[in-house]
Amino acid sequence: MVATFSWDDGHPLDLRVASLFNRYGSKCTFYVPKNNSENLPTLGVSDLKTLSNDNFDIHSHTLNHLYLNKLSLERQAFEIKSGKAYVEDAVGKRDDIFCYPGGKYNAKTIDLVRDAGFLYARTVTMGFECAYSSNNWLMPTTCIIGPLTNFQILKHSLKRLSLRRGVTIARINNAIMNKTWKPGSDNFHQSRFYHFWGHSWEIEKYNLWEHLESLLQILISADVEIVSNQEFYDRKIVCEPSRSI
Repeated sequence: MVATFSWDDGHPLDLRVASLFNRYGSKCTFYVPKNNSENLPTLGVSDLKTLSNDNFDIHSHTLNHLYLNKLSLERQAFEIKSGKAYVEDAVGKRDDIFCYPGGKYNAKTIDLVRDAGFLYARTVTMGFECAYSSNNWLMPTTCIIGPLTNFQILKHSLKRLSLRRGVTIARINNAIMNKTWKPGSDNFHQSRFYHFWGHSWEIEKYNLWEHLESLLQILISADVEIVSNQEFYDRKIVCEPSRSI
């Protein structure tokens, strides 16, 4: 079994997340913009260097955390390319993975991300037992670490035209929020490749630090290998058709 974690928005509380993962000798990945258009603070270059030097992967979340599907093609290309350059300049490493702010994109966005040189892109699509896609630029996830409303779960179901997907999301999310989730539960009996994600500022807002630590402890006690997003995607797992995006 393999699990990976990713954290969006580059909030300063990502440093607390990193400290927690360091305590357990585990890896996670951070998707960071230079600025956040939603008026949230972001990590500075020195913070990104520190995280990178601690062997955490840093990847792009555009330059200004703008929803790309609302932008012109020219502005989308600027946000994507400039965000990539910002991360690479900050940490001195190649940036191969992109994350769509708010999970918002269109067909042209995907082309622009690929043309910018990204090998993979992560979405916010949830409910996948095997968190891979045949399309490297539409990588799904298992579940967010944070509260979900019934309306949010319904939206995910309608987006994929799958009631089963919504039921899966609800079960996993409720178990995480109740600190009762275990690897191999929720029909995860064959494809066990989990991708958990979230926002450090939401972990703080909803007081979920114990929930996050509990999830880490459960995974480690079950001998689940915890890897970076890059290591996760480079495995190029082919999922069963019923479990793929």
